[in-house]
Amino acid sequence: MGTEWTVLAPCTDLRLDGWEAVRTADVTKVRPRGDEDCLSVRVLRRRGRWPVRAPGPALPLDGLPALARAASRAFGLVSLHVERHAPDACWIGEVAEVRPKSLRLREVDPEARWQSAPSKYPLRDVTRVGFGGRYERTLLEFAGPHR
Repeated sequence: MGTEWTVLAPCTDLRLDGWEAVRTADVTKVRPRGDEDCLSVRVLRRRGRWPVRAPGPALPLDGLPALARAASRAFGLVSLHVERHAPDACWIGEVAEVRPKSLRLREVDPEARWQSAPSKYPLRDVTRVGFGGRYERTLLEFAGPHR
């Protein structure tokens, strides 16, 4: 947890699935779900994934530009969420450039094809950044490195 961003480890289908960084200011309530004996914890413990360890290398959580660049370098692709404008959508790619008020994402489409030109996202609109999840890893596997 940092002053600007907090990293969470989503658990879906009884597996950890990458990381989600959310704006710390957007976190209004935290409550435990389950306990040490719930099925999710028991499964993760048996598979050597509990307790959850922070993603490595350490990510800077004091601002979106540094967080997005570091996650893109470490994990290849990031997913950007702009929930105020498109709550059910995300855009996935590698961070191509960061400017004072925006970042440019070299996107990969759902068919694992690189788009020709980077897309621009205002920093103030990005509410969540995902990285290291199964979907991002699969897209990167089939898209390959950007040329």
